[in-house]
Amino acid sequence: MGIPMFFQETTGGVSHCCLGVIPGVAVANIENHVPATELQYSGDTWMIFPWKRKGLLANLTGGADPQPECNTAYFAYAYKKNV
Repeated sequence: MGIPMFFQETTGGVSHCCLGVIPGVAVANIENHVPATELQYSGDTWMIFPWKRKGLLANLTGGADPQPECNTAYFAYAYKKNV
C-alpha cells in the first residue's frame, strides 16, 4: 500500500501523469482517532499524523466557529511502522 504521486503536466489542469507510488504511506480517516494512534490493517501497524493540527469540524473555514489556525478534522497520513 502507498500513496500515488501525480504531476500536472498542463497548465489547464486536465492532464496528469503518475510519477510512482510512495511506499509505506497511506491516507487514513482520523475522525475517531487522536494523532499518533497506532492502527492495525492487514496485519501491519500504521501510525497516524494529521496533515495539520487536529481540530473540530466546527473550527474549519466556513464552520460554525471558524478559527484562524489551520486544522484538519478527518484525514491524516498513516506511516507504516517498521517492527
